[in-house]
Amino acid sequence: MDILLEPIKSFTITLAGRYNDVKTTYNGVLMEKPYVSKVKGLVVLSYKTKYDKWIFDLTTQFNGKQRIPNNIGDKQGYADPYIFMLGQVTRKFKHVDVYVGCENITNYTQDTPVIGADRPFSNNFDASVVYAPVMGRLFYAGLRLTIK
Repeated sequence: MDILLEPIKSFTITLAGRYNDVKTTYNGVLMEKPYVSKVKGLVVLSYKTKYDKWIFDLTTQFNGKQRIPNNIGDKQGYADPYIFMLGQVTRKFKHVDVYVGCENITNYTQDTPVIGADRPFSNNFDASVVYAPVMGRLFYAGLRLTIK
């Protein structure tokens, strides 16, 4: 489901969401499929000034709890829900766009993306339990050239 709104000229709000109840059978037991959150949501706020000289975008994603393999320990088989945000500001000129932005604004990262990382050759090493961002907040800037 998604909704697109324009409450005022040049300002748009996009709302989207989904509900998935995905299950699979493991050893004869029907269980929630790992790494698939039942609930996801998205909010995108966008604003453009006259002639698109300035463009502002903010995206917020909600990721609901999701089942993870039981080998992660204290999570008891479920990852916590989290919010991932990113934003960007763009200034357009005749042949060049200048932009700055930030990814993972909330700085949310998974506590233990690699189990046993300090013992890579042990039987407990497991790099397959990645369910959330592993890198923190990231700032960036750039130029985009238009060649005709």
